[in-house]
Amino acid sequence: MRSLVLAAALVLAAGRAPAQESPLLLRLPASARALALGGVLPPGAATAEATFYYPAYSGQMTGSAGNVLWLGADTVAINAAGAGEWLGGTIAIALRSASYTAGCRCAFPATLPAPSPVSVSERVAQVEFGRNVKGIGLALTAKYVDQRWDLDRGARWALDASAGHPLGPIRLALAARNLGPDLHVGDATVPLARQLSLAAAPPGSAAVGPLDLLPVLQLAWEHGAPFAPAAGLEIGYWPVVGRTFFLRGGVRRPQPSTSQRPFALGAGFNGDRIALDCAVLPLKGGRASYQVALRWH
Repeated sequence: MRSLVLAAALVLAAGRAPAQESPLLLRLPASARALALGGVLPPGAATAEATFYYPAYSGQMTGSAGNVLWLGADTVAINAAGAGEWLGGTIAIALRSASYTAGCRCAFPATLPAPSPVSVSERVAQVEFGRNVKGIGLALTAKYVDQRWDLDRGARWALDASAGHPLGPIRLALAARNLGPDLHVGDATVPLARQLSLAAAPPGSAAVGPLDLLPVLQLAWEHGAPFAPAAGLEIGYWPVVGRTFFLRGGVRRPQPSTSQRPFALGAGFNGDRIALDCAVLPLKGGRASYQVALRWH
C-alpha cells in the first residue's frame, strides 16, 4: 500500500498540466450507481463495473455490466465489463467507447488550427487481474487508450493500480489511474487524466427501521486539477426478499473546466440475478446528463 501511494504521489506531484483536455472517456463515470453517489463506487462492490473504480477486493467481482451515458444530443458513451474467478483471483475485461463533436479545436491544445466542428471518437480496452496477498487486496489494470479527431489518431498503453484493506468496520481502497505517457494526436500532445483517489465505505448497509443505509466517501486528485472530495448515500428498501429498491444521492466538487453541478441523484432495482440503475447529473444552463445501467450475474 505504501509503495502504491508513493508511486502515485510522484506521478501527480510532477506539476500542473498545461491547459489541455484529457481524453473525455477517462473522466466520464462508468457506472450509473457511482454517478448517483457523487462519482464514488463503494469499495468491495460485487459487480463487474468495479473494475473501473476499486477492483482491489478481488473476491467480490462477478457477472457482467453494461451502461450508456448521454451528455447531450451528440455525446454518447458506452461501457461494458465482465468479471470472473481466475488463478485464485479475479479477472475482468472491459470496453469503453465515446463519440462527440467539439465545437472547435480550441478545446484541445492551442497549437492546433481551429476548424469547426471536429468529430472526436475515443476507445478504451482494458484487462484487470486482482487477488489477495497477505490480507491486502491488490489489482493491476492494463488499458489501451485510442483517440481520433477527424483523420488524426493517437493511441497509448496506460496502467491502473489499486489496493484495498478493511480498517475496523470500514473498507478502504486506494486507486491510481491512467498512469502512462501522454497521447500524441496529429501534431499535438494530449495528457492522460492521471488520477489518485481514496474511498471508504462500510462492508454493508446498516438497517435503520425498514431502510438500509450505505454511506460512501472519497478524496480524489487529478493531475493539473483541484482536490475533489465527494460523498454519497444509498438508501435501500426491500418489501419482498430478493427485491430491493434504491434511492441514491451524492455531492462532489466538480472540476472548474466542466459544466457539471455539484450534486447527482439516482435510483435502482436489484432482483434475483439482474439489476437496473439510473442516474442524472445536472449541468449548467438547465441541461443534464443521464446514465442507465444493466447488471446481471
